[in-house]
Amino acid sequence: MTLTPLVFMSTDVPKDVYEAVKPYESKFGLRFSRFYVFSKSLFTEIHSPCAQAGEKSRLVVASDYDRKLLEIFSVLTEIANSITITPEMQKIYFDALVAIYHRLPRKPNNGPGVLTISPEREGKVLAQRMGWFAGSALDPNLKRIPYKSGLVVGINGLDIQQSFEECCIIDGAIASGATLITIMHSLKDFVRSFHIYSVHAAVQGLNALFHTANYLNVDLSITVGHTTDGLNYKYYATVKEQSNLVQVGDLGDIIAPL
Repeated sequence: MTLTPLVFMSTDVPKDVYEAVKPYESKFGLRFSRFYVFSKSLFTEIHSPCAQAGEKSRLVVASDYDRKLLEIFSVLTEIANSITITPEMQKIYFDALVAIYHRLPRKPNNGPGVLTISPEREGKVLAQRMGWFAGSALDPNLKRIPYKSGLVVGINGLDIQQSFEECCIIDGAIASGATLITIMHSLKDFVRSFHIYSVHAAVQGLNALFHTANYLNVDLSITVGHTTDGLNYKYYATVKEQSNLVQVGDLGDIIAPL
């Protein structure tokens, strides 16, 4: 079983991969330093069930205990699937995300020896709003880019030179798991324990993360507000039995204008 993406530096990236990436570099004014290529066959492998994803000590799902969260998620889903999203709706959406973070039963540790990773756009915005972007904190750019029925994740700003006891990752939502897997691969030689905090996760993405942790031989715990089952062909989490609807949409696209 192959459980690792192909990795290319900017100096040796294949031409067809870079052709897929180049419009995104132009759009966001970035130059990625590395590229992680996730094929469709790799996603099939890593999205398969993983026993650790069911261990309560490793995975805490807040909505299992706090049913109020389901009402908040219905707001996210309604807005994410709206034809037109107004500034007022964007604020309601953002406030809902913050409300979910406040209700998580576990919170990030910002103490000594802890590296906080909050990816640009929604990760950093939400971490700052919660007061979690503190201490040793980085805000790398990670963009997921469609490529041959899979994804490429371009990354920059995640080059560290020291080891940490643990890494706390603040992420808006987990769909395929590709961007978080990219972070884990990038830091595996410097961090042995990862803790992820997210408002939502697709079970496929959770499986992928625990498969990756086993493959890399690192400790992993995940705390999320709610989980659902289903991804569409673009690797966004979908509503059960309504695959034309996304569960929470692209958080960055919705809240970035704020």
